[in-house]
Amino acid sequence: MSGFELMLPPFVACMILVAMHSYLGLHVIAREVIFVDLSLAQMAALGTTTGLLVGVSPGSGTAQLFALAFVVIGAAMFAVMSTWRRGREILFQRLNASSVPLGPFLKSLFVDPPPRVPGTAVFLTAQPDVTPHALLHNLNHNKVLHERMVFLTVETRDVPWVQFDERVVCERLGHGCWRVRVRYGFMNRPDVTRALELCGALGLEFELMETSFFLSREKLVPAAEGGISSMARWREHMFAAMARNAGNITDYFNIPSNRVVELGTRVEL
Repeated sequence: MSGFELMLPPFVACMILVAMHSYLGLHVIAREVIFVDLSLAQMAALGTTTGLLVGVSPGSGTAQLFALAFVVIGAAMFAVMSTWRRGREILFQRLNASSVPLGPFLKSLFVDPPPRVPGTAVFLTAQPDVTPHALLHNLNHNKVLHERMVFLTVETRDVPWVQFDERVVCERLGHGCWRVRVRYGFMNRPDVTRALELCGALGLEFELMETSFFLSREKLVPAAEGGISSMARWREHMFAAMARNAGNITDYFNIPSNRVVELGTRVEL
């Protein structure tokens, strides 16, 4: 047998493995689950160690069951966290698709403005340059604007702490409208009420009893049967259930609950 005939089968097998791993690797990278195998291996080791600590014989079937149980727990935790992350991405994509730029909207709105009512309206928005959905719904249903409108965005910086003198930025938009950015570090406790007090030094005074906070609450529903879905059906139901049981934004940002108005938006995943 020649050297070529001897090396051809393993060479072909190696090329097949390279092709398989390349295909699977692209899917792993696309789903951002590169280190999941290492994490699950560590969970298996943790399960085995736990079994040994409670007196299970090494290498026994019971020890393997401990390892398997911890792997299943780890896989479930990963499924929950990745579903939440993917669901939030899809939610923001859906909201951005129907968003309206704030600057042009305000310019067209005040060409023939609706009636103004006394007080201050604070609209929380994740994107400072986008018109909050709560404002659009308020105009659609109530047909009025407050004398002063504040578009408030809370930003979390990649630093532990943000000092008080750097925490608030206020910008006049005209026609009684303001854009406010509140900045926190990831170790800071968000407190919108305290942040609004800091706005006084920048020319924007607040009287809480004359201020209403308008929030958008998204009602998430799975995609209709036969429709285009961005996630598996079970993940859509899981994310919708997680969103329904998520923490209250009013409590998280320390907003007075008796001054909050929530306006709903139906979003299909």
